[in-house]
Amino acid sequence: MPNTHLTYCPACGLQGLEYVEKQFRCPACHLELFFNPGTAVCAIILNRQGHLLVVIRAHEPKQGAWDLPGGFVDPGETAEHAICREVLEELNVALENIAYLCSAANCHYPYKGITYQTTD
Repeated sequence: MPNTHLTYCPACGLQGLEYVEKQFRCPACHLELFFNPGTAVCAIILNRQGHLLVVIRAHEPKQGAWDLPGGFVDPGETAEHAICREVLEELNVALENIAYLCSAANCHYPYKGITYQTTD
């Protein structure tokens, strides 16, 4: 279940949303409200000597911790475009020859008091 404090239906204002099978449902207007995982990307970048590039997180969560460069996929954006954009924004490096490695469910991404589900 998503970690959210929804009480009122955003469509009709009824108090008493029900959580049923991965979605909130309003018994009055029958709105179905989904909280699908956000998609995040990261890059494993090696130099010619095989050393891994890591960054220090500038923002919460885990500000100051080591991490791989990356971020969230914007609406309408592919994962491939997102990782190229994120690395260019963060490091001013244009990626070439990118390849998909894997994905993982991350159900514990806390941000400003809410725990989000992401697919990394």
